[in-house]
Parts: sequence; structure tokens; C-alpha cells
Amino acid sequence: MSWYILTADNQPVAVSVREASKWIEENPTKKQIGFDILQDENGNEISVSTVFLGLDHSWDNQGLILWKTMIFGGINDEYEERYNSYEDALEGHQRAIDLIKKENGEK
Repeated sequence: MSWYILTADNQPVAVSVREASKWIEENPTKKQIGFDILQDENGNEISVSTVFLGLDHSWDNQGLILWKTMIFGGINDEYEERYNSYEDALEGHQRAIDLIKKENGEK
């Protein structure tokens, strides 16, 4: 099992668990790719969070899966999407935000 950290240009590098722990401790903001709080039509909060996982979450030869977006609250409370790259994670985070806005009648 490999652990990963991100380079300065957000590329994953396999490291030992000790190195990963040290990196997480020294770079607390690098794991959070995006975090937004929106509101539904009733004023209830809906959070969209995209994070770097640091551990490969792939199965069935999908390539590395090191990023994940989740929605907390609202009708998409169980929404989850996983990604192979930092760039895909950024795009996926925006798709989740757009989904919430569309469901609330925003453009």
C-alpha cells in the first residue's frame, strides 16, 4: 500500500507512511482542494468538500484515485465523486457546486 503527497505543482508522489504523515503535518492546507458552503431554497446549509486523500482509493485497475468530492446536506447528501488528478478534482468540485445551484434554480 502506497501513500502519496503532492509536489508544489500538485502532482502525486508515492512515499512511506512516515513521510506522508510528516507532509500532512507540515502542509495542513494542501489536503483541502475546495470547500464551499451554499444554501438550499429553505436556507439550509449544503457543503461541498474536495480533498486529497493521500492513499490510493482505486479498484478494478482505475488508475490512482487520490481525490474526492462530497456533498453534505440537501437532496444530494450522499453525492461522491473520485478523481485521478488534481485538475479533475477542481473541475469535479465546480460540477458539484453547479449541481446544487441548478437544483436551487440558480444559473
